[in-house]
Amino acid sequence: MIAYITNFLHSIQFTITQPLYITLALSVIILYLGVIGLFSVKDWKSGLRSMLTIVMMLGLSAMQLYMIIFN
Repeated sequence: MIAYITNFLHSIQFTITQPLYITLALSVIILYLGVIGLFSVKDWKSGLRSMLTIVMMLGLSAMQLYMIIFN
C-alpha cells in the first residue's frame, strides 16, 4: 500500500501539469468571478460574499505562489 502511494506521488511529480498549478488557475478564475460579482451588488449580503471571496482567493493564490516559487 505504501509503495503504491509513493509510486503515485512520484508519477505526479513528472506530469506536465502539476496539481498545484491547476488549483492556482482555479483560484484565479474564482477571484475574477468574485470581482465580477461586485458589479452586481444589490444588498450588503451579496457585497460581503463577493468581498470574502476576493479576500480568500487572494490569500489562497498568495500561498500557492509561495509554494510554487520557494519549493
